[in-house]
Amino acid sequence: MMRGPGLGEANLGAVAGAVTGAIGGLLAVGIPLAIAGRDPALLVIFRNLALIGFLICVPVGWFIGGQTGPRAIRWFGERRGELIGGILGGLIPVLVIMVWAWRRIHG
Repeated sequence: MMRGPGLGEANLGAVAGAVTGAIGGLLAVGIPLAIAGRDPALLVIFRNLALIGFLICVPVGWFIGGQTGPRAIRWFGERRGELIGGILGGLIPVLVIMVWAWRRIHG
């Protein structure tokens, strides 16, 4: 019986999820603001919230990407599957923060 990836185990999907979460977490709050205000300068106006988004999205992206990466191997092949699965796993916390920020603007 084949075991799945361990929780928090280091693999290519986890690294891809953490990198995606890091970059996306820094911009997750600013993107909805910049879209709503139609001003790209709003991307960096809330630096403290961007840092909090970064600190949340990196570990969550690591864990989710580490779980989804190895499971995507059967669809996309070994290396490509872990990268695609990790990136998609890293986007989950980023999208949650973006939806939260969008709802705070338009709520």
